[in-house]
Amino acid sequence: MAREKLIKSLFLAVISTIVVLLLFELALFLSGELYYASRLKNTVKIGLDKNIVKILCLGDSFTFGMGARKEYAYPKQLERRLNENKFENKKYVVFNVGVPGNTSSKLLNHLEEDLQAFSPDIIIVLIGMNDRFCIEETNYFLFKHKGLINRLLYYLSGTRVYKLFKRFVSTLEIRVWEDRLKKTYRTDPVCEPFKSREKGLSVDTAKLKTARKHLELATEKYFNARDIKLEPAIEEFQKAVEIMPDNKDGYLGLAQIFIHSDKFDLAIDQLEKAIEIDPCDKEAWNKLWLVYYRMGKLSLAQEALKKYLYLYPADLPKYLLFLQSGFPDCKNFDAFTDLLSNNLQRIIDIAKRRKVGIILQDYPNLPVLIASAIADKNKVIFVQQQLAFSKLAFQENYSRDYFVEDGHCNGKGYAVMAENVYQVLRTDFFNAADAGE
Repeated sequence: MAREKLIKSLFLAVISTIVVLLLFELALFLSGELYYASRLKNTVKIGLDKNIVKILCLGDSFTFGMGARKEYAYPKQLERRLNENKFENKKYVVFNVGVPGNTSSKLLNHLEEDLQAFSPDIIIVLIGMNDRFCIEETNYFLFKHKGLINRLLYYLSGTRVYKLFKRFVSTLEIRVWEDRLKKTYRTDPVCEPFKSREKGLSVDTAKLKTARKHLELATEKYFNARDIKLEPAIEEFQKAVEIMPDNKDGYLGLAQIFIHSDKFDLAIDQLEKAIEIDPCDKEAWNKLWLVYYRMGKLSLAQEALKKYLYLYPADLPKYLLFLQSGFPDCKNFDAFTDLLSNNLQRIIDIAKRRKVGIILQDYPNLPVLIASAIADKNKVIFVQQQLAFSKLAFQENYSRDYFVEDGHCNGKGYAVMAENVYQVLRTDFFNAADAGE
């Protein structure tokens, strides 16, 4: 009898807890909706005009338009193309929320906020290329173990109660790790407070000025978010290093180019020179752990990351999971395929729940097969960019005509992407007959 009462009490306690959590989740949901609704009412005027069709392009550097000027990114070219033929006398506004280095995890984690901010009619998603290497905010650890508890945590991870609880626990863990890193590295000679080599030495201001000109030319003209000219950038950084060999910025610039080009041994060589000049340069340590990670040298990556976080503890929240669980294995293609599949599925689910049209696509030079399969499974429109570009590949000077050195599109390549999306929109979302075509 006592045992039955105990079981009944435990059952009622569990049910009560679940009910309380559900009510709390509902309260957080409603308060969030009311907050965003009031914010939209005050800030997003464009959403009040029914004659405007809003399209939100989400993705990484291919959406951002790396390799071309801003007006030649595919979202901007798509907007111009749509407004050349106004279907049903509407105006089309295309928002570009492409972020270089973006991943499916980060896109998913910020999707609700983006939908609230822009209130789009259609979203166009191109994502997945960076999932294995740009692992900040990754959802990878939801798939590290396949047990029932992890699956439950995966589904709970989208709730506001879980996020609130996780944030509270993470705050405590961050403090523990900050103290731990201080105890480990504050006596490490590598991370003693840096004393500039130039202190007490005469600095040739003319040489310094010349070196800075080469650095500026390298970053502003040859190697930035819009222009990718690797060889000229390397030459300018090398000139800066020759003039001022004790200036770490030239080595950091060269390292960034070599990372971008997957020349990791060369990148490490430059980073080690930068660290020799300034052992406490957080940018150098940040790049170093990333290089080791991409090379699959996870223990070295872990050590470099710890030194970076000791120097810059403000980033502890971003990398807490990597301190706790280690790095994901970037060579485990199955895990990252699973990650992309689940993230795309949740992106589609959110779009459908919000009654927003959605289009998926693949890259011009890289088919994303899992994206095609997810689109087919959910009966979502899929733009086959890679197939369209493969039909152009027989042309003479194909690579030079449509791409820049690192594989991103140039303005002409983004025009092809925009046209492919335009044709899908024209066929599947708008009434072509009303457009007079």
